[in-house]
Order: sequence, then C-alpha cells, then structure tokens
Amino acid sequence: MLYPNYGRIAAKLATSCNLPPENTGADATRYVNRMTDRQHNDGMFLTVSSLSESVFWEIRDDNTAQGRPGMNQTGRQGIIDFHAHAFPDALAARAIAHLETQGKIKAFLDGRIDSLLASMHASGIQCAVVCSIATKPDQFASILNWSRQIASREIVPLPSIHPKGHDPVGKARLVEQAGLPGIKLHPYYQDFELDDPDLFYFFRVLEHMGLLVVCHTGFDLAFPRDRKADPLRIVRLLDKVPDLKLVTTHLGAWEDWNEVERHLLGKPVLMDISMSLEILGPQRAREMLMAHPSDCVLFGTDSPWSSQAETLRLVRELNLGSERERALLYENARALLAPYFEKLQHSR
Repeated sequence: MLYPNYGRIAAKLATSCNLPPENTGADATRYVNRMTDRQHNDGMFLTVSSLSESVFWEIRDDNTAQGRPGMNQTGRQGIIDFHAHAFPDALAARAIAHLETQGKIKAFLDGRIDSLLASMHASGIQCAVVCSIATKPDQFASILNWSRQIASREIVPLPSIHPKGHDPVGKARLVEQAGLPGIKLHPYYQDFELDDPDLFYFFRVLEHMGLLVVCHTGFDLAFPRDRKADPLRIVRLLDKVPDLKLVTTHLGAWEDWNEVERHLLGKPVLMDISMSLEILGPQRAREMLMAHPSDCVLFGTDSPWSSQAETLRLVRELNLGSERERALLYENARALLAPYFEKLQHSR
C-alpha cells in the first residue's frame, strides 16, 4: 500500500532520500512504504524510524488520504482497540490451544502479532492495546521484555504484574521506566479479589504513577462464578483509590450487567466494550452505552477471542451518534494513551 503525497511531507522525504524533485510523489511514498513497515501514523504523526530523528512530520486531521492503515475510507482518524491479546510467536500456538480448551471457545486468530496487525489493517483499526497476563509471578520479566520489543504506534503493550508476587511495587516502577502506559490484571488467572485491602497500597502506587490498570471484571467463562471482580468490588476499590486509572472490561463486568446497571452505570468509571455487544444484543447494549458518560467508554474486542471487524460492525449499527461513536472508537483511548505516544515520539 502506498502512502499518499502530502505536499511538504513528500518534498521533505525527497530531500532526505536524495530523490530528484520530479519523483517526489511516487518514489517518496514508495520509500515510506518500505521504510515504515509496521510504523505508520496514528492520524496525527508519521515517524520514519530509518531516517534521521529530525525527519518528523505532523499530519493534520483534515487529511483526505484514501486507504491508509489506521484510516477509514473517508480519510478520518482511525480506531483504537483498547483490549486485544497476542503472544510471542514461539508460544502463540501452544497458548491459543490451551486457552481454547480451557474456555471452550474458538479463537479467530492464531495469537501472533502479525496476525493481529493483519486483522487491524483489514478492519481499519490503527492501534491495539495488547494485554498480557502473568499467571505466575516469575513471568513478569519475560512479559516486560517482550512488551518492550513490540511497542510501537500500532501496538501498545500492557505487561502484567502478579499482585501476589514479590515486590509488585518495584515491578510497577520498571513498567513506568520502560515507558509503557500501564498493566493488565486478571483476578481469576491471578487469584485475587479486586477490593482486597492488602492490595490497596499497590493500587495507590499505581495511582500515584499514573499507570493505567486494565483489569478483567465480571465473570470469566473459564472459571467458576466466584465474585472476584464484580461491580461492588469495583466500587469499593475506587472508593479507596479514587484517582486510579482503572479500566473495567466487558462493559463493566462480563455477564454481570444487571449489577453494572445498579452500581456503575452513569458514574465516571472507565469501561471497554469487549465481548459484550455480542451477548447483550443491540437494544440493551445501546441503552447501557447511552446511559454512561460518553468520555468513559472504550472500543475493545478481546481479539483473538472475537472478530475485530464484527465488533466494529456491531458498534456502528447501534447508531450512537457521531460524537459519541468517535469518543468510543478513538478519542477516549487517544487521551488515555497520549503520554505513551509522546514518550514514543521522543524516543525515536
């Protein structure tokens, strides 16, 4: 796919690539296509890492580009999937097979980053937050190392800290030092209750650092229905740590949506919508989304456990209105991830 000619951008490219002026358009865009590979723009910036660090251009939101990765057919800004999963290539096949058996569910992708990227590009999704889960405390180092390797403008990794492991606060500092925006927790796989008082200090440290905490909430299809992360536990945690950047998943609590309506809906609680629209149906899903603050809802798919394209289709069929839909698909996530993108920009 060729990137379009952006006037002064292509001219600057021609100079940087030692191209003659008459070849600015075609050759410069072909050069960008080769050099950027997985590093295309987020609707605001395009970084060409193979060139000098000074070669950095701002791309305004009024681009009329057609077919750019991360842009839809009208050339508007793309979409951020705030809840996806992937694994190192060497582990992906084994991990997917194990999780399919455990959860009695079939994956839509094979669990590799390249497959996730292909799905994103096919769906017009510009960026995905890849959530890892440390099921054992000693997995932190390898997860952090892999997260640093895959971090880009397209892939935003959230490593995982086992809250019952040794020195979770020290591990949180390592995440912060790595320039990553937060962590992923899963009360079932990590066997803890979300409002456990022993974890309040850890959560207060995360709050102080400004790190995001994307946490599985609600039930989990692979586990008994113990209430480890239900809406009441979410309320208790946020009462104790009110400025924690907690992102609840699955529209507040998976398959516990009556309790979401009683205790969370309408409050300033961040929620992604992963694996919820398919179950709730369009009428109830729309009612819940319209009843929640528009700046507190995030597009998420739980890929590879659901289809990114299908989840996007379900969102667009809800007729939420253009402003609310844009907030859900892009703007809320972009605001939460702004510090990450800024650090990434300065590191290149």
